[in-house]
Amino acid sequence: MEGIKNKIIFILIITNTVFLILAVNSLRNAYQQRKAFEKEMAIRLDLDERFTKLMDEKANYEERLKFLKQALEEERIQHQNTKEALAREKLANQNLKEELQKITRYKEVLEEKVKEASNP
Repeated sequence: MEGIKNKIIFILIITNTVFLILAVNSLRNAYQQRKAFEKEMAIRLDLDERFTKLMDEKANYEERLKFLKQALEEERIQHQNTKEALAREKLANQNLKEELQKITRYKEVLEEKVKEASNP
């Protein structure tokens, strides 16, 4: 009877030791998984912050691009207006040159007639 009792105690000690080893391994495994999870969450959080920052930068650049496009369009219109004004001024200048040439010719003709009239 004493032998059976000792065998039962020995078997219980062995099974308890196995369960203790399994429990320790399970706890260690759970700790490693928790650390891996925390590391992954930290990486995800960092990436999310980066993504948010990049999206903000993108929005700022898009707004700046919109502003620059509008400014470029205004400059283009102003440039076109300036070109048109310059063309009008060139045309007016050309007309004035032609008028001046006509007047100069009339003047020369008149001077020649005055010369002829004074030299009888």
